[in-house]
Amino acid sequence: MDNSPKTCLFLNGSPPEKALVDSYCPAGSAVLCTDGAYDYLSALDLTPDLLIGDMDSISELPDTMTVQILASDGTENNDLEKALIHCRDKGMRTLRIFGADGKRLDHFLVNFATLAAYAADLEIEVFTKEDYLRFFTPGTYLLPCEPSQRFSLLAIKEVLGLTLSGARFALEYDRLAPGSRGLGNHATARELHLSFSSGLLIYISDLLP
Repeated sequence: MDNSPKTCLFLNGSPPEKALVDSYCPAGSAVLCTDGAYDYLSALDLTPDLLIGDMDSISELPDTMTVQILASDGTENNDLEKALIHCRDKGMRTLRIFGADGKRLDHFLVNFATLAAYAADLEIEVFTKEDYLRFFTPGTYLLPCEPSQRFSLLAIKEVLGLTLSGARFALEYDRLAPGSRGLGNHATARELHLSFSSGLLIYISDLLP
């Protein structure tokens, strides 16, 4: 996995552990957070470059001399979507996202649907304590992995022309519809070769150390 500086976006979900942040939000990364995430970032001794949202979930606003604040009280979209629009408009195309679970099922589902809606415009990776998730649009990809590593490929929109090698269950110009097919595969090599011609796909795997 490429560990060069990225744009790291922290959401108001379950706070990530410091080791996870240190590993996947390396020095030099741009750090953005929605208002509800600011408190736990402070506890992690991490100062965001930008705080964005309607400011209804933050205990105290930071000093604007150290943190840029982009306040928006619009009710047409949530804080995550406000952040994604900002990143898209500023050319921050590769995002690493933490705290996406939202701590509630409805928040999680809305966050997931919102990320899927912007997957064509942004390269989106999601990190949790144990799992890694990435959205894929049509193209060809080479994914580093470890032999026997667990992963799943799940269609969000029907996927056509799906080819997969380096896995226990390989595919060749196959079709993958939304549903459980694609769940519970395992790598057999140190790289997965993935390509497809249409649709929207998510890749979920164990998080490599």
